[in-house]
Amino acid sequence: MLAGLIAAACGHSSWVQVDILDPLMTPYLAASCDKARAGWPCDESMEAVRGAYARAKSLAEKRQVDERALVLNTTVVTHIPLGECYGVSAVRSNVETLPAPPSVMVFWGPTNR
Repeated sequence: MLAGLIAAACGHSSWVQVDILDPLMTPYLAASCDKARAGWPCDESMEAVRGAYARAKSLAEKRQVDERALVLNTTVVTHIPLGECYGVSAVRSNVETLPAPPSVMVFWGPTNR
């Protein structure tokens, strides 16, 4: 856990929204012992909750399991979210900027020459 706190405090750990949509996709909720990141906890209850999310059939079930994961994280403490960050930039009024890039990078239709 200490490794995750240090990384978060130093600004070296950030994810885009698609990486943290649910308990399965959120890497910091993994407490899978030897398969987890270095310094992460080994907690079977967190892994059971993540498994329950994968097996949930309805959106209501997924929401209940998601809430259990959030509550469980307060006792297991796999990570501590420190907030959000935004990329900020500024340019002079006589400089044109490019349009904002999409939030998810896609590579459809590339060809070799």
